[in-house]
Amino acid sequence: MVYLFIVTFVFGAAVTSTAALAVDAAFPGVLPFWAWAALHGVAAFFIVGIGRYALFELIMKTFAALKFGIVILLAILLAPSLGEIALGFVPRIPEGALINVLAIIGGVGGTYSLAAYTYWVRERGWRQSDWIPTMRTDLTLGYALTALFMMSMLIIGAELLFGTGTSISDEEGLLALVDPMQDRFGLLARWAFLIGFWAVATGAMLGAWNGGAHLFADCVRTIREVPDEEASDYLSEKSIFFRAFLAWMTFPPMILLALGEPVLLVIVYASLGALFLPFLAVTLLILLNSRRVAPEYRNRLVTNVVLAVSVVPFIVVGVQEVLGSL
Repeated sequence: MVYLFIVTFVFGAAVTSTAALAVDAAFPGVLPFWAWAALHGVAAFFIVGIGRYALFELIMKTFAALKFGIVILLAILLAPSLGEIALGFVPRIPEGALINVLAIIGGVGGTYSLAAYTYWVRERGWRQSDWIPTMRTDLTLGYALTALFMMSMLIIGAELLFGTGTSISDEEGLLALVDPMQDRFGLLARWAFLIGFWAVATGAMLGAWNGGAHLFADCVRTIREVPDEEASDYLSEKSIFFRAFLAWMTFPPMILLALGEPVLLVIVYASLGALFLPFLAVTLLILLNSRRVAPEYRNRLVTNVVLAVSVVPFIVVGVQEVLGSL
């Protein structure tokens, strides 16, 4: 819970700033950057706080369709040769880029919002073991699309920024991407990218707002030792615990908007978020090998190996950082 409070405080400012980057680039000078970011946070507070899961899911599906369709199409337009793309699969970390690597891991989908899936399938009524094959198919498809989306974004960034001497580093940094895109493909491509970028950030914001509030409410339920059969009073999107944490994610983080460093906030949040992965992997190793889980749903050898291996990079990074500071 302590980790959740810290990471959501940074996230509340980071994700609203990211959404504001797109709107500010689309409508420069209409509002101050911090105002766009604050408006997005307040909008997310009310959309998620309404407490209607069907509405939330419909909005999320719309954003998903927008971001995947637009970003993948733009990546196809910009795609380098297959040989150059293949080189990107060779693992290497440039000197001083460790925090960026962690940020990619966290930003792509390795943060606490992974736990949100538990509550969304609960809302859909997928509560019996019969639904497990459906969930596995659902998650496999979801992560396959996430990988494709990630590679598309990396291609767009590499094609438009690498070797140009420009970077996305401040409130106007997004123009470094959209201006050359407009020069190459016209005004329509510029607007398509801005809409897709905005959909990415806004969808992430709504999903994490909902997931974080659910996770906090469930933490309170667990600490109070309330049985799962009576969990509805806590996990309802209209519960006081759910809405109280929504307020935490929305309003206190606005203090960080005064820093005027949206990209730095994103990198810091995503790096913090990536720290969730080793905790999750260790938890799954313990939980899904225990007798509390039916034998047919316990981990197999391959799953245990994958989970164990996923923890190794964080151990290596931690050792390197400690040795480097000596």
